[in-house]
Amino acid sequence: MPLFPLTENVLSVLDSPEGEAIGSAFGIGVELTGMLTALSDVQEKLQQMKGALGGADFFLFGTPLIHWDRLKEAVFDAEFLLDELSTQLALFRSMGRHTLSGRIGLFFSRRNPFRLRSRIKQINEGLGDFAREPLDFNEGAWKQRSNYLVAALQGPERGFFDLPLRLKHCFAYCLLFPENYVIDRSTLTQLWMAQGLVPSADANNDSGGEDVGSAYVVNLCRRSLLSEVQEDEFGNIASFKVHNLVYKYLRAIVWPEYSTLFFCQECFHLSASEVRFDQQGRIIASAIFDVPRLRTFLIPYQPKLVNLIYDHGWKYEWFIQTSPCLRALDLHRTHITNVPWSVDKLKHLRYLDLSGNACIETLPRFITTLWNLQTLKLSFCERLKELPDDMEKLVNLRHLEIDGCWGLTHMPSGIRNLRSLRVLSMFVVSERSVDPASSNNAGLSELEGLHQLRGRLELRGLEKVKDASVEVKAANIKSKKYLDTLTLVWEVREAVGDDDAAARTYRDDKMTLQTLEPNLNLKGLCINGYGGAKFPTWLSSLIHLVKITLSNCYQCRYLPPLDQLFVLKHLMLEKLSALEFIIGNDPSSSFRRPRVATYFPSLEQLCLRELPNLKGWFEEDMITDWEDGMYQQEHLPTSFSVLSAVTIDDCPELSMSLLPRVRSLRVNKAGKNQLQCFLQPSLPWLAQSGSSSSMSNIMRADLKSLCLSYMRDLDHLPETYFSKLSSLEDVEIQHCPNLVGLPPLKSLKRLTILGCQRLTSLSGWINHLTALENLKLHRCPELDLSLYRCHSKIEDIVLRWWPEFEMSLSSDTGEQKLDSSSASDDSDGSGLWGKLQRLTSLEIVDIPKLAFLPGGLRLVTSLQKLELTACSALEELPEWISEFQFLRRLNLSFCPNLKSLPKGLARLKDLSGLNIIGCPHLKRRYKKETGTDWKDIAHVGDVEGC
Repeated sequence: MPLFPLTENVLSVLDSPEGEAIGSAFGIGVELTGMLTALSDVQEKLQQMKGALGGADFFLFGTPLIHWDRLKEAVFDAEFLLDELSTQLALFRSMGRHTLSGRIGLFFSRRNPFRLRSRIKQINEGLGDFAREPLDFNEGAWKQRSNYLVAALQGPERGFFDLPLRLKHCFAYCLLFPENYVIDRSTLTQLWMAQGLVPSADANNDSGGEDVGSAYVVNLCRRSLLSEVQEDEFGNIASFKVHNLVYKYLRAIVWPEYSTLFFCQECFHLSASEVRFDQQGRIIASAIFDVPRLRTFLIPYQPKLVNLIYDHGWKYEWFIQTSPCLRALDLHRTHITNVPWSVDKLKHLRYLDLSGNACIETLPRFITTLWNLQTLKLSFCERLKELPDDMEKLVNLRHLEIDGCWGLTHMPSGIRNLRSLRVLSMFVVSERSVDPASSNNAGLSELEGLHQLRGRLELRGLEKVKDASVEVKAANIKSKKYLDTLTLVWEVREAVGDDDAAARTYRDDKMTLQTLEPNLNLKGLCINGYGGAKFPTWLSSLIHLVKITLSNCYQCRYLPPLDQLFVLKHLMLEKLSALEFIIGNDPSSSFRRPRVATYFPSLEQLCLRELPNLKGWFEEDMITDWEDGMYQQEHLPTSFSVLSAVTIDDCPELSMSLLPRVRSLRVNKAGKNQLQCFLQPSLPWLAQSGSSSSMSNIMRADLKSLCLSYMRDLDHLPETYFSKLSSLEDVEIQHCPNLVGLPPLKSLKRLTILGCQRLTSLSGWINHLTALENLKLHRCPELDLSLYRCHSKIEDIVLRWWPEFEMSLSSDTGEQKLDSSSASDDSDGSGLWGKLQRLTSLEIVDIPKLAFLPGGLRLVTSLQKLELTACSALEELPEWISEFQFLRRLNLSFCPNLKSLPKGLARLKDLSGLNIIGCPHLKRRYKKETGTDWKDIAHVGDVEGC
């Protein structure tokens, strides 16, 4: 760990009640006072040296101290000792004061404290020697290096130079992740806290390391040190990448404490971004046996890396037991079935990530002896059956992430005692947890005192609650003012035939949901499996709701007045089989919705899935007939001013027209007439915009993305509608069995056709897509691209592309004149493909009739990526592929009859990636180093599968 933050952390512990308690408990108060004095002198000396160098930054330019390593060793030993004593003290307190003297081992015995005092004396001598010595460093050489590096700072790098010191160390920690790696903001904050780079607040403090870490990330964003920043639905930063220029710059100058591959004596933090193994499955690295101070080990998720570790059966136990000082250990998605036993020895561990290991069924009991643990990540350990019974011993635990642990049957009792807990992603109600006599399973009442919970909380198994007035009320969900999202899940039950049972289910679910009223600050709400016919009134009072999901509520006929939630951005309704209208008038309710000018003023995304009886938005505003080429809907309001993305999936009765501002539309399992209805704007919008009701005047200028799937009666896209989509750039058509062609879409850039059984040819329409950049053709069994085979002479192709052009060729026997009459049949397909001069990516997947590539493709010289997968009839690739001078990636997968590659590949200097999988002939001929034709592809930088 960097020296300055480490020194500050040790001083803060020594000069605190905790430091006094350690000195009193172990009889070393005088020695710790001496350590505080010596360390204060060291810090003062460092500040003097920094002042003598004009306030320059050691972190950025390396240290000028000759005895820097000696000083770090003493400070590190002091921090390690205090951390260990603090852990032991917490253990003894949990046992009770009366057992203190009987449970201390030899090293920590009050009756035999000389070993402790001897160790502290050595630390104090090292600190004192440095503090007493005069400043001794090569100032000239150091200043020369610093001046050179300052002059080299340009662009975003200067933003790093201006960061406060502690924030520099936080940002440098990001170097543990590979370049261009997407870093999760919450994970990074948890790692910072584990290393003491950001402070942790006590259990009763509203703010803490999570808030400080988030503020640090915002600061880094403002300084342009981060790129590709992604926000969640609530506007919070969710993930980002380190700016590539800054990353490369820091990699060149930062000390070896942050390593992405090799161990070394000074390595504190290690990330296995890339690893190599010996025959025993051990990491090949330098000084592997001598890294006792390693504090971080991460495995940033990369599929190839994880598979490599899995294939070699990496010995986790052996590695962990050689790193006793670990504070952060990442074993996520490593295919382990059991937690390594050596984790038991990591008493300083703050961060443990076991997420994504689906084969883990139980956790060892020693997990609860990791007293310093702050973060335990178990998300998507799908077979995990239970948590340890004594989880309450983890008094420092702040983040318990168990979302996706579908095998959990209950929660252990005692969770109420985890007062530091900030994140509890899921709570499972069990049959026995509602029984007060049960001591092993926690009921919802365990949530009562956890007022600091934030982020997301999911409550599962709510159908098992029997007395909501007692247990659910005791949980006091309304007091959780920091929660962003609340998910309430009942097990999905079929409609109950027995009237008494149905009434009982309705009554119980209604009471449970009524009692689970959340705090008004809630931003996201998901209700799944609720058995009531109506929702409680508190739902419409959550004025800060940004996202609502209602699913599997099979008796629900009426929704609350969601249109009055003026900041609602995301609305998803799924499997509400009784719902007929999104906004309907409940005859049993005294509430009458006022007529207003605006409905859903902030709604951006709407998703409607499997709503078999849904007819429209408003009960009184039905689309009734077809007149003058348009569906009529008289009272649909002119709101939804920012609605940009709509998904309609299996809503057979829906005949709702959409507003023209929609930019993305996904339609699944609908009829052609429904599609026409969805694509036209409503009449009120036409009147407002001054447009005529004639179809010829309708323009959907904003629609950019369209996805159609499982539409059985769709043979052609209606040209009357689609010719008006002047901004349409992305079209995806899936499993439309009768599709035979597309209209001319001159603005289209990306086209995907998947699973269209009757599509036989691209002729007649592909040549009109002149702006096309990306084309994917998947699983179309009747599509025959091989109808257009390439002619042997390039001049034949040129004539077919420009049939009006005539050219003369000189030869030894005289002049031979060629004219357009010899090229009228377009037999090589050049008329189809020759117009696609912007096409950069082509994917052909599972096209069984593809025997060879169409000749006209030769004219698409802009191609950068070509993928051929599962084309069983393909036997050869043409030599003219070598004319694709911009080709960078060639993927060939599961083409068993493909026998060779073109010799001309050696001329493609930009080809940087070649992937060969499931092609036995190619694998044999082009095997790395030993294949007979390996030399033809040896120039490619990244060759996989050979």
